Amino acid sequence: MICVEVRLSTQIIPKKESFKYLRSVIQGSRDIDDDVTYLIGVVWTKWRLASRVLCDKKISPRLKGKFYRVIVKPALLYEAEC
Repeated sequence: MICVEVRLSTQIIPKKESFKYLRSVIQGSRDIDDDVTYLIGVVWTKWRLASRVLCDKKISPRLKGKFYRVIVKPALLYEAEC
């Protein structure tokens, strides 16, 4: 493994074990554990936000259906394509 020193002008950029890039966590060890954990957390957070609307008894079924068609269904279909 080659050790490379990265500089920006005169400042040395510190080496990181992992970083976020395009919704993924890139790790120096090439493991995917942090990436999977991160994505599960993101999906769980978004689902909790959506379920507030879908499970609220004060919101009409018509509005819930529209919310599902506009927000939930496209997100599920987008993730299914990958």
